[in-house]
Amino acid sequence: MRQYFDGEDLRKTPSKKGIHFEQKITPDLLWCVSQVLLEITGESTEKEFTDEDVRNSDSFNVLMKDYFSKAEQSDNTENEYNKVSSYQLGFLVYANILEETSTHPKIYKIKNLELLKDLAGHELTALKFLICFVDKFLSDNELLSVFKEYEQNQTQTNYIKAKEAYWQWARVNTHVRTPNPTHSNRVFNKIFNIYAYGHDLNGESGAHVTEGKCPYNFLVYKRINFRDESMPRGLSRNEFLELQDREATSEQRERQVKKEIRERHPNGEILDSSLGYSNNQRFMGHHILPQNEYRQFKDFRENIIMLTPDQHFAFAHNQGTQAIDVNYQIHCLINKLTSIEDSVNNRDGFYSTKCFVDMLNTIYGTNLDINTSIESLRNFLTSKLS
Repeated sequence: MRQYFDGEDLRKTPSKKGIHFEQKITPDLLWCVSQVLLEITGESTEKEFTDEDVRNSDSFNVLMKDYFSKAEQSDNTENEYNKVSSYQLGFLVYANILEETSTHPKIYKIKNLELLKDLAGHELTALKFLICFVDKFLSDNELLSVFKEYEQNQTQTNYIKAKEAYWQWARVNTHVRTPNPTHSNRVFNKIFNIYAYGHDLNGESGAHVTEGKCPYNFLVYKRINFRDESMPRGLSRNEFLELQDREATSEQRERQVKKEIRERHPNGEILDSSLGYSNNQRFMGHHILPQNEYRQFKDFRENIIMLTPDQHFAFAHNQGTQAIDVNYQIHCLINKLTSIEDSVNNRDGFYSTKCFVDMLNTIYGTNLDINTSIESLRNFLTSKLS
């Protein structure tokens, strides 16, 4: 990624489109919006889209409700949803990942598909991107020296000195409409903590330098989640980057599997209206065996089934996204088995009966033979329905 930015000019000039940074430019939001962009464009660099297209997509709303635990879009939440989507789009334009093809209204298309795919792979890849961006941005805009001064002596005085330098830069280079630096200070603190995290420095909290190294949860929109709890701070930078690469590869593989299944089952896999199916909806990949409990199956084709948003939230997770409806889980397994049976009959190798049996043996504690017939597996699952 540093090689990419070596070829980019991130100076803030009147002709430079996009947003250089904002409060809601975070690794997790950038990762999520990048996923949405790939879906709504079908990974086409010719397909144009608007901010409204992003906000109206099922994937965006699912991510905001499921991953970030936000209320549904309404008059009360509209401003926050708008900022989440528009800030990421503006930032991606500034970073030359998207192209703004029209200003009124703003219309976009993908300019660098491969890098956008990387950002969509995992939030930790988006974090690495932001770290590289901030380093190059500060250098190109002649702000790096005050950050280096802080790096050499991590004091409150040097933090304030860097903040004042950014404010003076913002007054000249951004559309500041007031002599009050409050908003610019908030943006600065986001940039400051990205820089601090990327260089293993003390961060900022409440306009004061922290006593310890900047933690990951200072950088994200979703401040407390399982990633924060397991984020290793005792690893060296190289060890942590290697861990990021491994996790990013896993997430990329899972995203590719979901894409393949969506293409194979464009109309979904549970077509029974009594089980929540309705026409003319987009479909989303659902882990039949929840990935937080069965991570070994998170990228198994046999464990991901295409459901409508209604099926996903009103049936599969009818007690909240952290809980699985056991009876509906069995319906998912039975219908997935039908998809597997079609693959076996066509001898196309898309699905594996062996992998499916491994899942059943794991979740039910059984010892089913890998050569068990499809019909016997179906009878086994049907007997589990209450």
